[in-house]
Amino acid sequence: MELVVTLAFFGFFPGLPHVIDWGAIVVAVLVGVLVRWVCQAWMKRKQGSTSR
Repeated sequence: MELVVTLAFFGFFPGLPHVIDWGAIVVAVLVGVLVRWVCQAWMKRKQGSTSR
């Protein structure tokens, strides 16, 4: 969903991709996915440890 919103945003503001290169966008999306995965794994592990 975030990828669709990002692409739609840059579609409506065509001047911005010249300022922000596509490599930075891809890295930002990948870092966001990684951080979300780590956070979900940490919360699941934390939730499992408190249910004992």
